[in-house]
Amino acid sequence: MFETAKRRDLFLVGKWQYNSKAMKLLENSRFEALSSQLCVETGDAHILGRIESYSCKMAGDDKHMFKQFCQEGEPHVLEALSPPQSSSAPSPNLLGKSGEDGENPLSDKCCRKTLFYLITTLNESFRPDYDFSAARAHEFSREPSVNWVVDSVNSSLCSAVGEQFNSLGPELWNAIDQEISLQGCDIYSYNPDLDSDPFGEEGSLWSFNYFFYNKKLKRIVFFTCRSVSVLSSYGRSGLDNELDMELDDEEEVYSFMEDRFPQALKKEMVLPLVNLCAREVVRDHSSSQYWLSCVPRELYRALLDAAFTHCRPLAVGELVQRWPERKLTAGGNRKAGECPPNRLCVQALLLAVVRGLTDKRCCLQMLDLSGLQCENGKVEDSMGGWSLSVALCSMVLQARSAASRAHRRDGKRGLEAERDRGTIKRDRGKVGCGNSGEGSQGGHRVEAVEKMECRTNERMFPGDESVKGVRRRMEIQRRKTLSEGKSNTSSNNSSLCDQDWDEVVMVHVRADLFVNSRSWERVRDALSQPGPLRLHCRYLRVEELSAPSIASLLGLLPQQDLLGVDIRYSSLGVSGLAMLLPLLAPFPQLHSLRLHYCNLDLQRTQPGQQGALQDMSKGLGSLKRLKRLCLTALRLPGHLRLLLSSLSQPLEVLELPYLCLTSTDLAYLSCSQHAPFLRELDLSENWLDESSLPSLRRLLAQAESSLCLLSLCGCGLSDTLLGALLPSLSCCRALRSLRLALNPLSRMGLLSLARTVAGIPSLRLLLYPNPLEEYEPGLPALPSSAQLLDWPLLEESEARDLTLRLLDEVLNLRGRSRDLLVTSDLLNYSPDLTVDD
Repeated sequence: MFETAKRRDLFLVGKWQYNSKAMKLLENSRFEALSSQLCVETGDAHILGRIESYSCKMAGDDKHMFKQFCQEGEPHVLEALSPPQSSSAPSPNLLGKSGEDGENPLSDKCCRKTLFYLITTLNESFRPDYDFSAARAHEFSREPSVNWVVDSVNSSLCSAVGEQFNSLGPELWNAIDQEISLQGCDIYSYNPDLDSDPFGEEGSLWSFNYFFYNKKLKRIVFFTCRSVSVLSSYGRSGLDNELDMELDDEEEVYSFMEDRFPQALKKEMVLPLVNLCAREVVRDHSSSQYWLSCVPRELYRALLDAAFTHCRPLAVGELVQRWPERKLTAGGNRKAGECPPNRLCVQALLLAVVRGLTDKRCCLQMLDLSGLQCENGKVEDSMGGWSLSVALCSMVLQARSAASRAHRRDGKRGLEAERDRGTIKRDRGKVGCGNSGEGSQGGHRVEAVEKMECRTNERMFPGDESVKGVRRRMEIQRRKTLSEGKSNTSSNNSSLCDQDWDEVVMVHVRADLFVNSRSWERVRDALSQPGPLRLHCRYLRVEELSAPSIASLLGLLPQQDLLGVDIRYSSLGVSGLAMLLPLLAPFPQLHSLRLHYCNLDLQRTQPGQQGALQDMSKGLGSLKRLKRLCLTALRLPGHLRLLLSSLSQPLEVLELPYLCLTSTDLAYLSCSQHAPFLRELDLSENWLDESSLPSLRRLLAQAESSLCLLSLCGCGLSDTLLGALLPSLSCCRALRSLRLALNPLSRMGLLSLARTVAGIPSLRLLLYPNPLEEYEPGLPALPSSAQLLDWPLLEESEARDLTLRLLDEVLNLRGRSRDLLVTSDLLNYSPDLTVDD
């Protein structure tokens, strides 16, 4: 039996090398975050960890591959496994049991189906660098218990990473338990010999590969990790490797390079060289046919960045169409001064993703376009969030249409092949009848009998005169009956087939979606219709939509990926918002909620208003991970306690502009659970007077160690009120940005403010108001922010020049002229969207 299995495995090695795709990677944002935290450098070693979740559900080619892998007629043949290697010795409880108990590690076995899942998981995880098709059962082990594996992993990572793993460990096992349910798992490990080990390269200190298999969920979580010495070829840069290959005295050359060129300097030397070469390669598109076939996968990222930077859409399309890795990130936070991608390059990327679905060279499974949009309308040929969202949805629908056409085309080819097989069979029947009657008397008798039968049946089958034989005619009649039955049920069969091919997701696309009344239907169709591309939303921004439309949109979004919701200029009312907030509770990662101008005017008493506010409070309380809350122009005077007291954890970002806050609201906020944890606080356009100053000073005292951004624009702060507030501001030692525009300050009050904030070492931005001396005559004694915004400034620049000169003197005396930006430019330094999102 084992010899047969060995021959079969050797036969399947070549067949599995590029076609082993039975396991489908499941998207899990928590696993991605944990995997990035498990990749650390400890000084003498690199720790490289990865956690992935795979589905074991097979369909189509997967089932065919599994049948070839298993012995014919014996799909549940048991294979002997090796003893576990998680510990130096087996558990004492297991040593006391006999082999018949089935729990002794020396007698563990698993069926061929489980072995098939383990091998295909390895192939999918390490594809295309390694091939595990020839792996044997004795290279796998079944671990005795969950606690055994947990202790082994914690021991390895704690000794390597140190105290950093103490906080990461509980979160790691909690995420694995939520994904796979550890109590219902069988845990296997992969322990190959040195030649077959993918982590067996020079410098590998230790490694482990664990499979958490839940048979009921039909899912496997694969946890792999290794430690590589920094002194190995993996830990050294490419410059060291080239020198070591060319020169004889390797030790002397390596020490010379370490003395002359430190590691950081070598990276600075190598990376610009790679970028320069990549720019030259993508510049000439006529040569792409030569370098695309031989470029290594490690250079695809540099080439794609160069194509984006220098606007080479053709190169972008060719690189993405044959992308060699499972994940491609094209968005992310751009560096200061870095231009956003060109519109043509973004369009080329989206078209290449659709083409790559049918390209066997493309390994792409996850496309992350989060943050790719450009919100600066002054940048030419860039793609904003609205245009990008429509283009993304069009790409998803286009991929589905292409898959549907391919499905119908394959169906037609199958029918044509079946007709061809039927024609060949009829031709063989005719040839057989003609040869049977040649050269013998018996043949003439058979021919005579056939002629008699044909004459007797002419009336029954007038259209089949060329077909000889009663049996053949009965077969034709039976086919006609079956074809009629198939035509009656063709609609049901086609719907089942559509359901099968529609459910196959090849690439998951993650992006920020911008939806308004014009694009809502397109986004709804892209999210609701299944296909080879699955759209995931990171941040959702909605404008000018009704509450029912927003509710239907939230019902279509995948729940594991949404991080923030931004609703603007939508007339929701208190009842509409109370309906939407419970719909946000199923999103476990949601931590940001922004509501701008949603028509929640509670200054006028209306029937049922208090009950709707209670529902809003309960809805906010259901958002367990909420950290950012923005309520702009909702006009909720005196109701802040009702809204914020229901939150289960403290907020870190609180924006309450135009909220008509009262002194009672500020008193609650200064004593609430949120005050000590606030990093950003925006109280702009809320009128402050002497009665609210004590609460505001107490609030700043509570948040002095955490507050990084404070905005008090348009709050009516005069010289007297600001002077009473300056001692509390000077104690905010973590403050980085202070915005005080549109406040009625004199030039002397402004200079007093500058002297105080210059003593805050962490402050980097001061947005100050134009002093009253710079306005045209006629302003009231205590003007409002609207009056300051509309009132013209003096045409002569002497007053502004005097203010700037005095501010420069104050900054120079404090030594802050270089690291502190002081400006009155309200439009450029009061953005609506913050960088944190």
